[in-house]
Amino acid sequence: MMKTKILLAVVLLLVVSFTGCTGGYKDGTYKAEAAEYEHGWKDYLVIGVADGKVTVKEFDALNEAGDKKSQDADYRAAMEPVSGTYPEKYIADIISEFQKKGSADKMDTITGATKSTNSFKALLNEALAKAQKGEAKSAAPEDSSK
Repeated sequence: MMKTKILLAVVLLLVVSFTGCTGGYKDGTYKAEAAEYEHGWKDYLVIGVADGKVTVKEFDALNEAGDKKSQDADYRAAMEPVSGTYPEKYIADIISEFQKKGSADKMDTITGATKSTNSFKALLNEALAKAQKGEAKSAAPEDSSK
C-alpha cells in the first residue's frame, strides 16, 4: 500500500513538473514584418495569444505612405482580372486557411496569392518565435482607418 502511494505521488509530481513545459506561447500581442519593401509594399502580421490559442489580428502590407494594400483600389483593379483574386479577398482566405489548419506547415497555398501565402507563413513563424520568448509587440497598432 505504501509503495502504491509513493508511486502515485511520484507520477503526480512528474505530471505537475512537466505541465507548461511544452514550449508554449506566452499571452500577448506579437508583430512580425518583412525586412524590406517588395514592389513598394512591406508585409506585416499581428497575432494575439491567449491561453495558448493563436489568433490572427491583422495581416496586410503597407506602402511607404502607410496605405494598406488590402484597401488599394488601383492594386485590386490591376490584380483581380489577371489572378482572379485581390488583397482583401486573399488575405481573408489565408487567415481562414490558417484557422482551419492551425499551423503554417499544414496550410495550403492560396491560388493567385502564392507569394503572400509564403510571406504569411514566414511572418507567422517569426511571430510565434517571439511568442515563445514573450517578446510582445511594443509599437502602437497600425492605423486601421486606412
